[in-house]
Amino acid sequence: MQAPGSEHTRSARVSVGETAVENIVLRALGERRIATAGARIQMTAFSARLPITFDTRLSVERISYQPAGSRFIAVLAATGGDDTAQRFTVAGRLLQTIEMPVPVRRLQAGEIIDAEDLQWVSLRDRRVSTRAVQQSDDLIGRVARRTLPAGVPINATDVKRPVLIDKGAAVTVILEAPNMQLSVRGRAMEDGAVGQSIRVANLESRAVVIGVVTPAGQVAVRDLITPAGGDRRRSR
Repeated sequence: MQAPGSEHTRSARVSVGETAVENIVLRALGERRIATAGARIQMTAFSARLPITFDTRLSVERISYQPAGSRFIAVLAATGGDDTAQRFTVAGRLLQTIEMPVPVRRLQAGEIIDAEDLQWVSLRDRRVSTRAVQQSDDLIGRVARRTLPAGVPINATDVKRPVLIDKGAAVTVILEAPNMQLSVRGRAMEDGAVGQSIRVANLESRAVVIGVVTPAGQVAVRDLITPAGGDRRRSR
């Protein structure tokens, strides 16, 4: 299958290098509407020692691509100012990559992740778990649940929000209803992070409710208090 001729003029007298070839092959594949954003080329066959001068044009004359295995074969031409072309063949694979945030150092369990603890690396998409966190904002401020090795993508289950309310701590429970808001004192029955639902016992009635931890360190409840030992309705 043919791709439109892609030309690339070099401005230095050097031998044809893999970088120049990779760039023009990626461009030719892109012209065939093959996804190349963030991709790179892995050469499996490449041999060219052709001098490129100021007026040399590097172009792709033919290229074929097999989606199964993401493999390609291309015939390239280096054309000089006298329009004499020297041709050579390259073959390889198109590797799709993903930019991922990974620890720049080994992080211990219980450490809070800061921006300086992360770096961006380009990884092959097939080697990245679907559970891996792809945005640094989803990691910064989180706590490592286990030891996190440097340079390895972090799974969503490897981190958690910092605990804001400790189990057994006295908390203010905000009971919300249409046109009404009440506050009572309660005791947390489990640890809680911001946005997490936890169980809280009313200090006076001992009734148990389930509410959501707020950034202010309170527990917001939109359901009625239920008797201890009775059915508990989770807040919405």
